[in-house]
Amino acid sequence: MSQKELADRAGLDASYVSRIEVGERSPRPGTVSAIATALGVPPSLLRLLAAPKAGLGGMTESEAGVVGAMLLELLTTDAANEQAH
Repeated sequence: MSQKELADRAGLDASYVSRIEVGERSPRPGTVSAIATALGVPPSLLRLLAAPKAGLGGMTESEAGVVGAMLLELLTTDAANEQAH
């Protein structure tokens, strides 16, 4: 899903979504919920993925990012499969 498509689904401006993604903006809880709904994942998952990387069991920030991306892909694929049935 592109940033533009995500922004449209969440009712947000695409440039705002881009700034959130690169860490230039911190979204309010309602924005996190709108993005989570657009992605078909629980807001708590987005908060987990955005959490500080310190304290993640000795993983490097890069490793945590890979694990987070894999988890998000898994959950969004599962959500899409559930909607198809």
